[in-house]
Amino acid sequence: MSELPETTDVLVIGAGPTGLALAATLHARGVGCQVVDAAEEGGNYSRAVGTLPRTLEMLRELKVAERLAEAGNRAERIRIFSGDRDRNIATLRLDRLRTDFPFAVLLPQHVNEAVLLGRLRELGGDVHRPYRVSAVQQSASEVVATVTGTDGERRTVRAAYAVGADGTRSDVRKLIKAGFPGETFAQRFILADLELAEGSTPDEIHLFFSRAGAVIMGRMPGRLHRVCLSVDELPGELTAERVEALLRERGPARRRIRVLDVANESYTKIHHRVAERFRVGRVFLAGDAAHVNSPIIGQGMNLGIQDAITLGDLLARALTGGGPGVLDDYERIRLPIARDAVGVTRRINAAATVRSPVKGAVRDSLMPLTTFPPLNRRMIYRLTRLVDR
Repeated sequence: MSELPETTDVLVIGAGPTGLALAATLHARGVGCQVVDAAEEGGNYSRAVGTLPRTLEMLRELKVAERLAEAGNRAERIRIFSGDRDRNIATLRLDRLRTDFPFAVLLPQHVNEAVLLGRLRELGGDVHRPYRVSAVQQSASEVVATVTGTDGERRTVRAAYAVGADGTRSDVRKLIKAGFPGETFAQRFILADLELAEGSTPDEIHLFFSRAGAVIMGRMPGRLHRVCLSVDELPGELTAERVEALLRERGPARRRIRVLDVANESYTKIHHRVAERFRVGRVFLAGDAAHVNSPIIGQGMNLGIQDAITLGDLLARALTGGGPGVLDDYERIRLPIARDAVGVTRRINAAATVRSPVKGAVRDSLMPLTTFPPLNRRMIYRLTRLVDR
């Protein structure tokens, strides 16, 4: 890895899927950028697992959509079950969408990152690690960022623009004092990669509603399933037996899901937040730095990649003759989308974890209405964000 340059057109802070997609977009359009990240390469656990149709459409121009589609399992349906009533109450059909990608690609986030990083390197870019941003100052003509390496040495990078793509706890968002209103719930999600005796088929995602909590299950390439379980309290050591008991409380009563092994695990709080601003002067926010929601329908990584490609296009236009005025479109376009997506996710999360038997029965009786084609299509277009074309 070469020395971190002192100047660049765009400084991208964060090398998750959002930062990598942004950097690749800029390089593909001939704009210079540098990427810094606080973690060593490969030093993160994959939280996201599904790449949605709208994201794949936007990634096609970067020549990575087909790579991801070939590498992962293609989920064409989302089947919703009532764990309390032990029946399939609705099915959402991705395979009927009018798109070249009528499916969600089930693939661990670290594989998405590896594909995006590989494409960035093909285009002549790379990531400088590990550097954490410690100060951001800006004038009418530039941004001056101070980054600190593991050796404690501080380096200064001057850029025309900077983008904070550094996650939920974004240092950049704090440094530019952008508000992050919303809610944090006591409930948490366990994210685990499990080897199951029998799970969902590779072409389906299963979502279980129950009073005990929600379960989302999708099969990744190979033997592992990514499973998300909502819990009120963390269960301690996550053994196969303990996960199996949690699944038994929330999943199908007639079909026991047997857990053979727990390969990976992590925990996340449930947040629903959107930054008040996606831009302060010459500094922008994208991905989880700008918005965060429940992992129940996998919106986070997808919204971040969509932010990145939209912003990358606008920055390239601004820096190659379009003028800075075009950058006003970023917040105008992406902020309402983020608010809508977070609102939809919040409602689904609430429906999935209804505690009242009466409300649960009402939910289960209404969910089959979503199988009617017009309503089914409307719901899935919104969930996959194809509505934002």
